[in-house]
Amino acid sequence: MMPTHKIHLVIAKRMSEILNMDLDELMLGSILPDISKEKSHSKTHYQNNKPGIEGTANPEKFIEIHQKELNNPLMMGYLLHLITDKFYNTYMFENFFIYDQAGNDIGLKIKGKEKILPFKKIKYYKHREFDLYDKWLLNNNKVPSFTSKECIDKVKNIDAATFDRERLSSYIDSHNKDVSKNNFFKKLTIYNYKLTTKKDLDNQLELCLKEIINYLNKIDKSL
Repeated sequence: MMPTHKIHLVIAKRMSEILNMDLDELMLGSILPDISKEKSHSKTHYQNNKPGIEGTANPEKFIEIHQKELNNPLMMGYLLHLITDKFYNTYMFENFFIYDQAGNDIGLKIKGKEKILPFKKIKYYKHREFDLYDKWLLNNNKVPSFTSKECIDKVKNIDAATFDRERLSSYIDSHNKDVSKNNFFKKLTIYNYKLTTKKDLDNQLELCLKEIINYLNKIDKSL
């Protein structure tokens, strides 16, 4: 269950307060793995191409290569993205997927009831829930905007990803436009979740933040 960019940016905001790092740079870093020139999601997320939980984003591999660069908010943001993706995917696989005897995912637990579903329907439910949560986060002013584009000038290509500055600039413009669309009537929107509940999605976000903090504490002790 891949977290959306809005979730990544909410997490970046929360972590910037804890890490005392530049928010714009941390935010941009936290979405870089998804908007590189590379078409291979597996490469930019340091995945090992294994199925299920074992094949999710691999922050450990990123750390092996870039541990000494984590004082850079952009690189820390990149790491936050990988930890967040790994957490949300693992949470989804363990709490919502149902499997056949061979270990293949064949459906979802919807409001506690197991339902066999085709792959397209599984994907639909996953995206639908997060799309609704995105709207709630935006309509309740939880998602930060970028204050400037100066952070783009500090972006450097790395082993797994290269970047186009025009694309990054366009992304920031589009994101800030999304954030600025908030109004009173949107806040009255009814969010009809099918797979989860808003309470569960709020809980996932808080659990993810705890996972990130624990992960970073372990890294700090290993230095």
